[in-house]
Amino acid sequence: MSPPPTLPYPAVKPSPSVDDCLRSARFSDYITWAGATVGTWSYGFIVGKPARFAMAGLMAGIGFTFGSIVLVQNARGRLMGFRENAREVKMFAAKEE
Repeated sequence: MSPPPTLPYPAVKPSPSVDDCLRSARFSDYITWAGATVGTWSYGFIVGKPARFAMAGLMAGIGFTFGSIVLVQNARGRLMGFRENAREVKMFAAKEE
């Protein structure tokens, strides 16, 4: 078994839940989430010629799901110490090891 990786930033929560991720989401995460939803809705509307609004709704659902996954992935990375997390350290106080 290999040793645990050295983290470039302090770990705030070693195993964050989805609720922790949503509580620590940054404005840029929400912009990414909304951008993915709006962008895919637009794509579905442009491409889905016979049923534009049905295709746009389907694509918005796909974009919303993608944006949700990216938001949670970025927030988990910050809480676990793999991404820059100065704001989260101030908010939650880093876990002492």
